[in-house]
Amino acid sequence: MTKASPSPLNAEDIIRAFESAQVGHAVTDSDGRLKYCSQVFKDQTQLKEARSKKEDPWFLQDHAPSPLQKSRQSLWRTFIGRNQVWQGVVRWHLSENNIRFFEGTSIPLPNGDVILVINDRTERIEAKRVLRNMDKIQQEVLVDLPLSVMLFTKNSEIVLTNDYILKHIGKSAHDVINTKAQDSLGKGLSALSYDVVKKVVKTGESIDSGIVNIKKGPLAGQHWLVFGRPLHSRKYNVNGVLVISIDRTDSVKLNEERVRFAEAVHQSQKIEALNDFAGSLAHELSNLLHPVAAYARLLAKTPDDQKRAEYASKINKGTMAAGDILKRTLTMARTDKNEAKHCNIYDITHETITTAKDLAPASLSYDFHSSQTEVIGFAQEGELRQVLLNLLNNAAEAMAYRGRIKIKIETNQPEPASVKLRNPQQTRFIKISVIDQGPGFSSKIKSRLFDPFFTTKPGDRGTGLGLPVVKGLVTGWGGAVSVDTPDGGGAAFHVWIPENMPS
Repeated sequence: MTKASPSPLNAEDIIRAFESAQVGHAVTDSDGRLKYCSQVFKDQTQLKEARSKKEDPWFLQDHAPSPLQKSRQSLWRTFIGRNQVWQGVVRWHLSENNIRFFEGTSIPLPNGDVILVINDRTERIEAKRVLRNMDKIQQEVLVDLPLSVMLFTKNSEIVLTNDYILKHIGKSAHDVINTKAQDSLGKGLSALSYDVVKKVVKTGESIDSGIVNIKKGPLAGQHWLVFGRPLHSRKYNVNGVLVISIDRTDSVKLNEERVRFAEAVHQSQKIEALNDFAGSLAHELSNLLHPVAAYARLLAKTPDDQKRAEYASKINKGTMAAGDILKRTLTMARTDKNEAKHCNIYDITHETITTAKDLAPASLSYDFHSSQTEVIGFAQEGELRQVLLNLLNNAAEAMAYRGRIKIKIETNQPEPASVKLRNPQQTRFIKISVIDQGPGFSSKIKSRLFDPFFTTKPGDRGTGLGLPVVKGLVTGWGGAVSVDTPDGGGAAFHVWIPENMPS
């Protein structure tokens, strides 16, 4: 039994296949006038068959600029003259703002007619154009980035770089491409290149080296933030390293200035608080030293007086009392550079209150309560004295130096609910409360108490930095400061000190 041969495809089958594939086709005469157009061709070009020989050829019937149409006309004549198949891309202007790109084929027939086949490739061509533009933009961005970008082989050869860091050493990308980092960049930049590449290749992992202080070479004294990222092969072997270096010199110097400024502010606030006690200090020392001077004069006049031992004892007692006051005052005023550590909060608080009592007028008193005499917390001793001295001074001023200030230490306290902690993992605190009997303050003033330069004092007193500094110091240890107005009146400031070093 013989097999039936498949029936051959006819022209209609081929045309249907073209149409279903969205391939347009048409037939023109040798001058380019359309004799026949498929529906897809009509839809894509918005052209129709010519009704007379006076109509323009198809390539002159869009909205393309005149020079482009003339170029098409010249190309058509060349194509007809050579009698060869032409293939290329036609830029077709449906309107000024609607341009399509057709991949076209023109085939001359023996009778002088021409078959046109077009396929809309606008999306593909536009996508390629976007990719080309993106590559160009990426290259421009890479060159203009305010950071150093370098790509190294695993052997530390430079294969790609921008000029950002090279400008600092008088070189260009052309000078260093395909050279080893240690040879072309020098030892001074090893921390920004060679060292990072070695670590990434060795570990196979990304490296964030943090701020690197350059100590040698043309960048000596500068500070850079360095990142190293491995580039893996298909087998996940490191075959390249991307190193990104960011100049942080200005920010490091600015931070150092901020630290120095903060320290100056802290010291100025300490001095301001002590200045408020200066009058009381002078008065108290005068009360102690005036009798000392009187007894000394008596001894000088009558050295054999029977009471000379009593006079000497009183002179010694008064001198020692004055010395204790001065010693505690100097302790408050000294600049303490020590780090925060575990210390006895009770001892520091008791010492500060004793100093305040020494300097306070008779109309002002202090009531100190603590269930323990050894209360260990994490703080900086000098800063804690400054915090307490500031709060005690504010309380005294609020009460016009009359009445009783209450100071209370409580241990094993939960985290304060009303303030945000720098270290949320800290859970147990020592709470020191300074409670005055002053007029208190409104909720509006309360919300601004810790704002820098906000003060309720007259214009010639205070800078509005005392409480912000208090808050900054305590926050630095991992603690917090809060304030409330008790029902009985006055104000209560609470210092929350972590019992343990913040993790």
